[in-house]
Amino acid sequence: MKNYIKALALVATVLVSIFSVEAQAQAQDNSEYTWIEGRVFDQATDSVVLGATIKMNDVAVFTNEKGMYKLRIKQPTSYFTVSAPGYDTRVIEWRGRARVDVALSSNTFSKPYGSPLEYALVNDELISEGSAYSQLENLQKIAPQYTIDQLIQNQMGTVRSTQRSGKDGIGSVMYIRGINSINTNSQPLVIVDGIIMESYNDLESLHAGFYHNFLNHIPLYDIENITVIKDATSLYGSKAANGVILIETKRGHSMATKIVADVAMGQTMEPNRIPTLNTAENRLLISELYKNTLFSPIDVNAMPMFNENENYVYYLKYHNNTDWGKDIYRNGFNQSYSARATGGDDRGMYALSVGYSNNSGVVEGTNTSHISFRFNSDMNIAKNITSVVDFSISSISNDLFNDGMTSRTSPTYLAAVKSPMFAPYQYSYLTKTLTNNLETYDDLAINNPAAIMSLAQQVTDMTNFTAVAKPKWQINDHFAFNAVAAYTLNKVFESYFTPSQGVAPEVVYKEDGTFASYTSEAKAQNLREIRTHLESNLNYRRAFGDHALSATGGFRFLLNNKVWDYVAGYNTPNDTQVDVSGSLKRKVTDGASINLKNIAWYANADWNYLQKYFLSANVTMEACSRFGTDIEKGALKLFGVNWAVFPSLSGAWLLSAEDFMADVTAIDQLKLRSSIGFVGNDKLEDYVTYSYFSSETFYNKANGLVLANIGNQGLKWETTRKANLGFDLSLFGNRFSMSADVYDHHTKDLLCLKQLSEVSGFKNYWANDGSLRNRGFEVAMNARLLNTSNWRWEATATVAHNQNEILALADGNYTTNAFDAEILTAEGGPVAQFYGYNYLGVYSDQAEVDAYNNLKMLNENGTYSYFAPGDAIFEDVVPDGIIDEKDKQVIGNPNPDFTGILSSSLSYKNVSLSATLGYSLGNDVYNYQRRILESMSTFENQSTAVLNRWRSSGDETNIPRAVYGDPMGNARFSSRWVEDASYLRLKNVSLSWDLPYKIPFINAMTIWASANNLWTWSSYLGCDPESSASNNVLYQGIDTGLLPQSASYTVGVRINL
Repeated sequence: MKNYIKALALVATVLVSIFSVEAQAQAQDNSEYTWIEGRVFDQATDSVVLGATIKMNDVAVFTNEKGMYKLRIKQPTSYFTVSAPGYDTRVIEWRGRARVDVALSSNTFSKPYGSPLEYALVNDELISEGSAYSQLENLQKIAPQYTIDQLIQNQMGTVRSTQRSGKDGIGSVMYIRGINSINTNSQPLVIVDGIIMESYNDLESLHAGFYHNFLNHIPLYDIENITVIKDATSLYGSKAANGVILIETKRGHSMATKIVADVAMGQTMEPNRIPTLNTAENRLLISELYKNTLFSPIDVNAMPMFNENENYVYYLKYHNNTDWGKDIYRNGFNQSYSARATGGDDRGMYALSVGYSNNSGVVEGTNTSHISFRFNSDMNIAKNITSVVDFSISSISNDLFNDGMTSRTSPTYLAAVKSPMFAPYQYSYLTKTLTNNLETYDDLAINNPAAIMSLAQQVTDMTNFTAVAKPKWQINDHFAFNAVAAYTLNKVFESYFTPSQGVAPEVVYKEDGTFASYTSEAKAQNLREIRTHLESNLNYRRAFGDHALSATGGFRFLLNNKVWDYVAGYNTPNDTQVDVSGSLKRKVTDGASINLKNIAWYANADWNYLQKYFLSANVTMEACSRFGTDIEKGALKLFGVNWAVFPSLSGAWLLSAEDFMADVTAIDQLKLRSSIGFVGNDKLEDYVTYSYFSSETFYNKANGLVLANIGNQGLKWETTRKANLGFDLSLFGNRFSMSADVYDHHTKDLLCLKQLSEVSGFKNYWANDGSLRNRGFEVAMNARLLNTSNWRWEATATVAHNQNEILALADGNYTTNAFDAEILTAEGGPVAQFYGYNYLGVYSDQAEVDAYNNLKMLNENGTYSYFAPGDAIFEDVVPDGIIDEKDKQVIGNPNPDFTGILSSSLSYKNVSLSATLGYSLGNDVYNYQRRILESMSTFENQSTAVLNRWRSSGDETNIPRAVYGDPMGNARFSSRWVEDASYLRLKNVSLSWDLPYKIPFINAMTIWASANNLWTWSSYLGCDPESSASNNVLYQGIDTGLLPQSASYTVGVRINL
């Protein structure tokens, strides 16, 4: 804590010293008045702008018919605003000038970088931190089918965002300025209209490859602003280490009633697939695998699947050429409808919206539907009392199947590995034609995807209800009391059923060591969460001559009650009547009731001098029921409670407002920013600070209690120190703008699993130990290249670089097994490195084997197995002639070197065309899907790449021989499966037309078309270089064969009434 205070004091001293020197040079008599005048004109046409509003503090004037204005101002002042309908609002630095001409540009352009300050000044607020800001109004017109995740990814290129898969609404894994935690949640905090929301990150779905995405509950048409804050936001204390996403929903701003309706329809194309072997190629591969086992060629040829006699009774069963993917994949259809109304009177304003969307997925039988309703109001209760009252409800229903290569009942997995020699339906051996009876699993014990898609039942329903009241009492001109009361109900229900028809029996091991074979499987889980958010604060605002101060002190209480129930079992009575509450074999029930409390006291003060020098200080003191009661270091102990303290300090200098910049007319705005602060991560597992018991059933006969966790009452939050330096620059009437930042984040007291003595009966326990660092830079630029009466053209480019380094670990370096791979966590390296063997190729012949000194493997029985022609060549790092654990090394890094976007927008009169490209450079991906489809160690069908496999001495290839069971480990985790997944993707192209015609009862109409994921450039061999297997940071950059993103096309119309 002392180090924190010293760091903050040092920054404060520097900032105050700089501000004091400048202030003394610029001080003026408070009673002095002066006049400024000028002309306001259209930047594109040079024509005057009539009726533009020029405002300085509480004084406002309008331009005359010549576009001229004259404003009497009181010194000192630094800026004034100029606004007009249809134009961007400009913030103009005065700089002591007697005449200031102002060029306004169309509000169809993107907001210039540096606009966080501009937006804040217009709204009489201050943002001196470094943050990305996006105004969404124009985007909604051309891309309402976006989700919030996609919007952040496509429009805020400095945020690293990876789409989880091509499933509708699946969401993204987002990292804001790197990874700040290893073993806990590293996703940003989401705040909607000031209310902290739940993200479901800790709820694991019953369905493989599916993730619960809370952001889906907020449709894009309800959103007014999204702000991504990357600096130390100590206001949110122990929840803000991973950054904060602030979402503001639409509100009423005018008494005039406005109605907007949107209709959109589109198609998502069938995704790319890895080509697999046809029947003849697959049959040949299977015969090789059999012959490389204990079967003789005679035995293999006698097997039914190799019998070529057309009169053989089972000939038709084994002689098909089924394209399994053809019956599984399809083109998806999506549709959405929404209507919104805003208006009000002198008693209040309102915004009302209702919407419905339905997306049929690109996998047969999958579907997502969403119904939403929102009512936001701002009421004037009394002369000095107002209140916000908001309600929203959202219901999302998903019909889906398991996805990816990790589930044996996933249709997408079976479409790739199921042999094409089999058919989905049974043959009639009398008529020799296919029947309507589903075939069972095949001779190779591979399930029938047609049976699963016909009989399986997998559903996820999510419901969100939120009610918010925010009364405000304006006590006088300087004091205001604010309160918040919010109630949120989240419900998630999932059901899962796998049939017995067409599915191989499941082998389940019992507690006594024996095993049993079960057929159908049924599961269900239900989560109900009630969140209460109570908050109150007192705000003080006042100007003291050259100074202006805003200070707030408040209290926040969060209560989160979660009830979770789970049941699972096997052997339902049949495949059509599923009842998980009935009598099931090996029935398992589980559940939990969790109460989480969080209390925070906070204070912040914003000060500015001469409207040029800004300083903001914040501190939050927070207690949480997740924290231990016996924290030794880093906690403030008050009233018998351990409090986490998070201070922050930021400053900004509006350099362009200085008088010495008066003649530098090319610079519209130049702001220098700096900040330092401390934030935390409280995402501990619930109740891990306590030792507790759980109920267990022994041998299906007796129940008992067993120790389930060894608690640690010294457990606390992770602490991240964030420091930032940056500037915002705007030139030539906002024709060019940019924002640049460099940052340094240092996280200590990492939540980790420390090793325990074996006598305890546990391998590890939760503790705070270890540290890591993130350093990097971000640059964002926007240029308005063309601005005439008819043409407008702008371009945007962003680039972000982050370097992650683990500084210290509790028990030294370690590896984590994931999808048959090893993930290295090591001091001095980045998070989630791939660790394995270096693959050098394939032995062509015995001479090449000899050239590598006859490398070998040590078997468990002490004997050696020697590599032979056709086997893989692995680097013998420790040159002892043995390929073993000592030869493993770092073979890849999933963290990209650079990420960003490139976008351009071109408009001619009422027609607009825009395009956005996203890129990622230097990131590696473990292609687990390709490993499954090229290993040639089981009877699963393989990709056409194995046609190039080694078959005889002298073959020059990089694909080893086919051997059942892979005794030499040719398919082991190695650099063979780790690929450079850098990519450049055309994420979106949009075309819109604002109809120039007058239509009765319609104020405006826009027709638009949009296409997503049209083209991807990458050397990656998988279907999609953008991959993430889990929210777990150690699983990033792993391609498990989830549904890839595919091209989609949407057309729509927006009507303003």
